[in-house]
Amino acid sequence: MRLRQGRRVYRTRAHGRWYRAALMLRVCLLALVFSTFTAVVHAQAPLETVRARYAEGDFEGLLAEEERLEREGSLTRDELLDALELRALAQRAIGDEPGAERTLRALAWIAPDHALGREVPPVLRARFADLVEGAHAPELRARSSTADGAFRLEAEVPDDPEHVVRRIELRARAEGGDWQIIVDRTLVLSAAPGTRIEWEARAVGPASAGVATARGTTTMPGGTDDTLLWALVGSGIGLAVAGAVIAVVVVAIDPTVETVVEGPVLGALRF
Repeated sequence: MRLRQGRRVYRTRAHGRWYRAALMLRVCLLALVFSTFTAVVHAQAPLETVRARYAEGDFEGLLAEEERLEREGSLTRDELLDALELRALAQRAIGDEPGAERTLRALAWIAPDHALGREVPPVLRARFADLVEGAHAPELRARSSTADGAFRLEAEVPDDPEHVVRRIELRARAEGGDWQIIVDRTLVLSAAPGTRIEWEARAVGPASAGVATARGTTTMPGGTDDTLLWALVGSGIGLAVAGAVIAVVVVAIDPTVETVVEGPVLGALRF
């Protein structure tokens, strides 16, 4: 009787240990799922928060959230365009017509081919159409040069009436090497002759969104063509040998000895 009771107690304890282990495993799995979900929501949060403010009619909150995003956030170019569109709607909703005009101008300057959303009213659509008429995408002028064993890269945006560009990032590297990055200054990279340099210039707008990009490659001058070098060396050796043979022949000829040449006589040399 005691043995059975003891076995029953043992099985109960073993079951309890398995139950606690299974419970801990479930808790760990739930924590993992929750952390993954939180990361995804956090990645989508910046622009979704702005959209939520618009849906709630909290236009002041929307503008405050966008100001925070401009300082601290990180958006893609397309997300920035959507955020500017929502800002123009909020500004017009609170009666800030000059603010809405400035926002539309910035939007038209960044992306004159941008398709406005369905919620944009006809009056804003008409104004946007006027602003983009004859407009072109932002121009980022990048200039690269080489001198004294160094590659130099500069860039500027000559026409930015709405002051959209916050900074200009430059980066360059010798092919296959590490990138060197400079902000708002001339980039200088030392490289050996014949090195292929890869470079990129990026104009960055609000919320670290790229609004214009230029990239290219440059080969450092001064590389030696080995084929040409060996051709010149070979020609030099050939000329030296020919000169030595001619000298030996001239020295060996005695003008007092009559020489009889059998066979055809070479009357002239033509080159």
